[in-house]
Amino acid sequence: MPLRHALMIACTATCLLTGATTLAEEPASSAAQPSTVIPPRFQPNPSATLKQQLTEVVLPGDEVLQLDSPAGGVVGFLHRAEQPEALGSILLLPDQQTHPDWPEHTRTLRRGLAEHGWDTLAIYLPPAPTPATPARSLPTLTELASGAASVATSTVAASTAAASNTENNSDSSADFDRYLAQTRQSIAAALVHLQQQNDKRVVLLGIGQGAPLAIDSVLQLQDSNDLRLVMLDTEPFAHPSAPALLAQLAKVKITTLDLYHRTRQLTPQANATAQQRAILARREGMNFYHQRELAPFISAEASDTRLLKHLRGAIKRWIINAEPVPKPTPATPAKKPQTPPGIMNDVRS
Repeated sequence: MPLRHALMIACTATCLLTGATTLAEEPASSAAQPSTVIPPRFQPNPSATLKQQLTEVVLPGDEVLQLDSPAGGVVGFLHRAEQPEALGSILLLPDQQTHPDWPEHTRTLRRGLAEHGWDTLAIYLPPAPTPATPARSLPTLTELASGAASVATSTVAASTAAASNTENNSDSSADFDRYLAQTRQSIAAALVHLQQQNDKRVVLLGIGQGAPLAIDSVLQLQDSNDLRLVMLDTEPFAHPSAPALLAQLAKVKITTLDLYHRTRQLTPQANATAQQRAILARREGMNFYHQRELAPFISAEASDTRLLKHLRGAIKRWIINAEPVPKPTPATPAKKPQTPPGIMNDVRS
């Protein structure tokens, strides 16, 4: 056998023996190493994260409040009136998917109204629950193409889907009712804080889908609290379990201002719903309801400046000036001293 072949055989044998030895020792070394503990995975909480971020960035003149309520902590931005005597308090409920310092509308109103004599408080409200996705009740395209979907199979699938949808709708309705209850508690806690700071008039201002929440709270509190309601670009909830907006509005008994931009986001839906609210007010004889149409929304800065001007004018006209002015109490005339009978008063010139 040539020397080269002998060397190749020797090298091959050495490699095989080394590999076998390594494989034999590997379990022992693996057993000696401690096992790695995988930490539990935490589910993200966007609402809590946003509330934490809001408390870290505060503009001059703002106070961050952490209010206690049965629904949990309520984060709010308070801006006190920049005048010696406040006209009252305004509680702002921002639109869904926004926050108390949202650049469009919310920030301009809460800081601008404070410059003109109002204590303003904007609170954070978590987003409303989304409705459950309905289960499939029709056969798939693959089943239709292969002819596997029979009439009996489709009927069973439809029945199963209907039962599943009924259960999902029940759970979704319970979630929305729970959300409304928590929102009422948060709004009530904010109102109590404002009333403790200022005993004058209180205005509840809802923006977008914050307006239905303001109406819902007014219905719970209007009999025991002196409130006024302002709605801006009102938008009803799309959730099937949400109360009907017009039915809720018909139960309001307090001064209500309804402002909306004519072509907000280039959709005619706001115009149609605003007309329905005006018709409802006329039909129900709601003399305390006042609606004002605003110019089309062009840019955030220009429109917000104009919005603040119109809102201040509407509040002054239909809330402040409409309140009865207390009549001054007439002064009681001083009683003349009585003299004994038969004695004339000594009158000297």
